[in-house]
Amino acid sequence: MPRIKDEFLECPIFLYVSVDDAKNDYNTGGSGFLTAVKTEQHEYIYAVTNSHVIIEGKSPVVRINRKDGEVQILDIPLTTWIHHPLGDDIAICPLLMLHSPYYIRVIQSEILITKQKMEDLQIGIGDDIYIVGRLRGLNNTKQNNPAVRFGNIAVKGTVPIQHERGFSQESFIAEIHSISGFSGSPVFIHMQPLTSRPDGRVARNHIGPWLLGIDYGHINYPTHIYKREEQAPDEDYRVSTTTGMSTIVPAWKLQELLDMDEVVEMRKKTDDKFKKAKKENKDYIELDT
Repeated sequence: MPRIKDEFLECPIFLYVSVDDAKNDYNTGGSGFLTAVKTEQHEYIYAVTNSHVIIEGKSPVVRINRKDGEVQILDIPLTTWIHHPLGDDIAICPLLMLHSPYYIRVIQSEILITKQKMEDLQIGIGDDIYIVGRLRGLNNTKQNNPAVRFGNIAVKGTVPIQHERGFSQESFIAEIHSISGFSGSPVFIHMQPLTSRPDGRVARNHIGPWLLGIDYGHINYPTHIYKREEQAPDEDYRVSTTTGMSTIVPAWKLQELLDMDEVVEMRKKTDDKFKKAKKENKDYIELDT
């Protein structure tokens, strides 16, 4: 993996259980990022993370880096987050914010990987990926200090993984190490020049980066504990051992969420208000709360 651009460290946001936890950068919560959908009237920004970070983790408080070296803490109600209607482990929240005071790179919806793009680029086993998110323990109360983990796609296509909630989550499987705190992190894929494809094509320039998906967990394997004196497994006790394989919600699941009827309708209503304000030469619009 080559050296990545520093701008990718500007992508993550950190999530916490409470405002106090966010102020002190306590080891609660997870990671996330911002994405945007552009219309003719406006650019709508959404916070993105795993659904389990919000529901089970009860961590809706967002911390964003500011250009002045401080952080902005957004105390978002749990009920404001919108979850995927089919249960996929992803959630979004519309934010009323401008880029100007924030040191944050918004991931445009145009770079979300699609099934067609996967096929066109023949993306598969061995392709380089990286996660940008929160490494718990690397605490910095001044600003978010994200970490990057590197790896590769490990399994062909997407596979159903039994989620802790009891449903099958469509997932990419990657040989990349994820631990608690990285949940909700963006996972990027890109190809270097001269990267070859199975059909013999060779990339002339850098291709990507594309948002492959959102990290949501890792695969563990129950291992027996051995009795020292007998060197035999104790059938009553096991320990969960990580396989080093991470699970990733495909980016098209995020697109599905952004395209939900209720989310599209929210954008349309606001667009209509912008149009009306422009027609009436008003400087402000009233937004629904």
